[in-house]
Amino acid sequence: MKQKKERPARLPRTARPPKSVRAPKSSMSKGKKRLLAVVLILIAVCIAVFAVVTLVNRSRVNTLVAQQNYVASKLLELGSYEDGRSLATQSEQKKSNDISRTLIVLAAGFSADYDEAITLADGYLSDRGYGLLSEVRDAAVAAKERSTPAEGSVDSYLTGVEVTLDDETRDDLLSILLKVQNEINVKKTSAAILAMQEMLTAGSIQTVSDEELEKDSSLLSKKVQMLSSIRSGEYDNAYRAAEQLLSADNSFENRAALANLAATGYVQLDKTADTSAGAQQETISNLYSELYQVQEQYYNATEERELKTLSEQMQKIEQEISDTQAAMLREPVRRAINFIETTTPLSDRNTAAYAIELSQLYFRAGDEDTASELLREQLTDTSNGNAVSSAAEPVTANLTFLVENYREASGYGQSEARRTIWDRIADLLGILETGGYNYGYTYSDDSYYDFVLEVLARVYRGLNIRSIDASAYPTVRVTVNVSSDDGEALNMKKSDFTVLDMGNPVSVRIVDAKDLETDEEMSVILVIDRSGSMGGTAMEDTKNAVINFIRNADDGLSLGVVAFDSSAELLSPLGTGRTEMLRAVNAIEAGGGTDIQSGLSTACEALSHGTGRRTVILLSDGSDGNPAAIDAVLETLRAQNVCVYSIGFGGADSDYLAHIAESTGGRFLSADNSALLSDIYSSIGETMVNDYVLEFEAETEPDIFARNLHIETNTTGSVTDGDYNVGVSYEEILAEAERVPAYDSYRQTGGSAYSK
Repeated sequence: MKQKKERPARLPRTARPPKSVRAPKSSMSKGKKRLLAVVLILIAVCIAVFAVVTLVNRSRVNTLVAQQNYVASKLLELGSYEDGRSLATQSEQKKSNDISRTLIVLAAGFSADYDEAITLADGYLSDRGYGLLSEVRDAAVAAKERSTPAEGSVDSYLTGVEVTLDDETRDDLLSILLKVQNEINVKKTSAAILAMQEMLTAGSIQTVSDEELEKDSSLLSKKVQMLSSIRSGEYDNAYRAAEQLLSADNSFENRAALANLAATGYVQLDKTADTSAGAQQETISNLYSELYQVQEQYYNATEERELKTLSEQMQKIEQEISDTQAAMLREPVRRAINFIETTTPLSDRNTAAYAIELSQLYFRAGDEDTASELLREQLTDTSNGNAVSSAAEPVTANLTFLVENYREASGYGQSEARRTIWDRIADLLGILETGGYNYGYTYSDDSYYDFVLEVLARVYRGLNIRSIDASAYPTVRVTVNVSSDDGEALNMKKSDFTVLDMGNPVSVRIVDAKDLETDEEMSVILVIDRSGSMGGTAMEDTKNAVINFIRNADDGLSLGVVAFDSSAELLSPLGTGRTEMLRAVNAIEAGGGTDIQSGLSTACEALSHGTGRRTVILLSDGSDGNPAAIDAVLETLRAQNVCVYSIGFGGADSDYLAHIAESTGGRFLSADNSALLSDIYSSIGETMVNDYVLEFEAETEPDIFARNLHIETNTTGSVTDGDYNVGVSYEEILAEAERVPAYDSYRQTGGSAYSK
């Protein structure tokens, strides 16, 4: 029998809430509910689509990185070490990964740059560990030990033992490279991979058809198509491929590549741009027609006044043509600048890549001040000993390598090394070597690299430490020379200098000449190349430049002259009368070889009898016939605190002359031709007046006797660093530690005699 369900007790009417406070019934109609459901579903679908697109694009980027890494590994296998390293660096820029880092270190190892390979590996391993990267480091360490020069061998600027890749090291690195290749999971016979490899090794795509590349939908395929079109001058096709790359991978390097293509002016962007360019071209055509008419009138004219008027008209028209052409070139560049500045997200704007890309665009637009400011900020970020690790953003890391190369040495091959490093940066950002309208008026972006070198020189060569005197330590005096762009006296104050001693700021004062204990007279020896290659116009221009320098030199300047060919000759000792000195210079004749070091050695000997600050101004148009002896001469020059200004022109070995100048705290100046020598000698004479003696009290860690200085000027934006020792030099301390102590059986030190 079923039990009867009990009904809940009904509340008395008085206990029920009044109708006014009861929960209201939902006022949303069924139609509104359906609409809300549809909106929520659409939002969910959009989120899902976005997630899927993000995952697909991420997968495509991962595939691109793997494909580039594989091509890079094949390039290393084939011996194209720099191409392989550049491509691996692009993969690291796209997405930091262990394979690309290992390939970069392998490339340094294959190039026998063992120190760099070890440094790179240490930087990457400090970021995260990876077994194969550790193996490469171990191989580089072992190779370095095998290549270390034997004890007593000369290891100097020119005569050091050349490091080469031995068979054992090559086998070790190839074995690791094979392991790396096995870890790269891609279809290694894809059309894009084959095309990229052929383009980088053979210079063109030979076995892969355009149809095969079109069918390959990978990002690498689009990149290959873009690069191939650029090489063949098909900039419109390259631009379309760059657009597809950017739409699939919204990275800054793809945005920069697109902007650089647009900036060439070869790309048909839109009707507005085409109309503007067409109008400018029509203006140029009309100006040329007007110029031809005036030229015809000029050729038929006979009166001097009419000839002068027509000549002025031609100059005015030519200037208008030049200005219009420049405007045509700069308009697409300004559009590219606007594109970069307005589309780059905030997360990418604090990077070196963003600053360098904008700098080169502003340079091409004619705004060198903005270009210099952007570039200088990045270059000085790597100073003060705060260079970033090799695991940093590749553009930042390579910019640091560029600065370190520039600051540390200018020996043989250093200019080529700097260019190689810069090319890696250019490849990362898609900076093009050439550009311009295809109206017969083009320009070369290679001038931006020259601009980079100019800014480097301004920052790191515009301020030189002449000497550091710590004889009254903790009071320290440092003599610096500041170079101005126009060579004029700067009249700087102490507030224009920032000095860091052991990394901490110190208060400085500028020492007046009357407060110096030493005579501030300056002794200068002019060292002149009279070798056979200096014959003819070069010799005459040189003599004229030197004569002008002597005539215009301050009366208080003690001058002397040395000339060298296969050997050196002191033509005029210090203090020789100016008239006699001018006769000696006029009598110089060209002939013989080029022994630069003998000229410097003779000048150094002559300056040993000089007073005050001592300077050599060296001029040459060739290469030293006896470079092995230069290190000993430079050591003597430094010991006597002699500063060398070197001047090179014609076939001069610029790296060698720069090394001489930089090793002695001087400057290297290059002349395009001998006709410019007078201006260069004048600028050196004016630069020498910008010497300042700064004095400060060492406060930070005063008990440390091996110390360092960092100096900046806000007047020229230059920086420099120097080391100094208190008391005995650090080299002498090291040498003393290696010596066997002298033994004297009759002398006891620090204790009683020993007896049985």
